[in-house]
Formats: sequence, structure tokens, C-alpha cells
Amino acid sequence: ADETGWREDGTNGYTWTFSTPTACYYTHGGRGKEMVDDALAGAVGTLVTDFYAAYDHYPGVQQKCWAHLWRDIHEVQRQYPADAGLEPWVAEVATIYRDATGFSHPDERTRMAQRRALMARLAEVCAPFLTDETAPQALLCRRIEKYLPSLFTFVVDLAVPPTNNAAERSLRHLVVSRKISGGTRSKHGTQTKLTLAALFTTWRLRGLDPLAACREMLTSLQV
Repeated sequence: ADETGWREDGTNGYTWTFSTPTACYYTHGGRGKEMVDDALAGAVGTLVTDFYAAYDHYPGVQQKCWAHLWRDIHEVQRQYPADAGLEPWVAEVATIYRDATGFSHPDERTRMAQRRALMARLAEVCAPFLTDETAPQALLCRRIEKYLPSLFTFVVDLAVPPTNNAAERSLRHLVVSRKISGGTRSKHGTQTKLTLAALFTTWRLRGLDPLAACREMLTSLQV
């Protein structure tokens, strides 16, 4: 899942994407957790997202995006290039991440044990900085501590990616459209835009020719 700004009739709002490898759904509204509740009511599966708090209450299994975490780590590096303790910490986190992404084993119990080991390693690396307000990585360490159980789900479930790049890609064409048009002019316009986006994105995910699929849908008997 992911979200991006979307103006409707000059009023700021948000478009959300919720997708699987074979289907994509879009909805429009505010930026609160009720949007997640409405979209995922009754859903079963692992929710892959960034660290936005609106996703935190989802009761199922979660995977937090390592790409977002790395962006913030690199930003801290940019802001504190002379900090002597930062580079060794980043190197340790990078080693743990490489070990996680490079690990695969056919036995689920072995993968679960590896996940526990990776969590313990990352917790140990972050522990010295959790209360050290002078350390530039303190805030990131507290974030890691908060979301630690959701950082290595992909190690256990090999179908789960370590990032939510797929959700970001599903929003990319809408972001481009928004930059050109500024949004939509009415609720009906938004619904039409997002319905068409869901259809064409889902067809592409399923390896279908969108033009042929659209023609088939328009010419088939509607029940």
C-alpha cells in the first residue's frame, strides 16, 4: 500500500493504492487510518508499506519498506558527514540487510530462526543509540526498535518483498497525471479516473494487452 496527494475540485486529498501481484485498487479520501480500514476490511495477507503511522494498527502481518529506511539513513549521512560513529553503524546495518536479502532456505523453521537472529543483531546495533540524543542515528534507531518485528518478514515469507516499490510504481502514472492536470474537478471525475487506473493497472499486472482487454470488456455482454 501507498498514498499520494490528489486535488479534487481544488481541495487537497489523497489517492491510495492497495495492490497484489495480480490486482490493483485505488481509492480517494483523507490521510487517516480509516482509509486503511475501509480498503482492507476482511483482508488477509502481509501488508507491505512505508513507516507512515496510519498503517500501524493493521492487525495482520506487516513488512516495512527497507528502501524508505535506507533513504533516511543516507539523508542522515548527508547531514552529518563528519560524525565518527555514524559510518560504522551504517556499515553494520548494511551487513545485516545484505545477510537478510541474501538468505533463502527451503525449510520454514530455518527461515524463522534466521529472522530471529537478524532481529537480535539489528537490535544490538541500535541499542547504544536509543537514548543518546547526541547521536545523529538516535531517531532512526528508535524507529527500528519500534518496527523491528516488521523488518524481516520477507526472510520467512519468500513471496514478500523487502520494499514497497511495487506500490510506488502503481502510483507513478497518477503522479505524472497530477503534475499535468493538477488533479480532478469533481468526485465523479476522481471515481472515473481511479476506476480506469485500477482496470488498466490490473490488466498490465496480469500480462494482458490493456487495449485488447478494454475492447473485450466494452463489447462483451454485461450482466
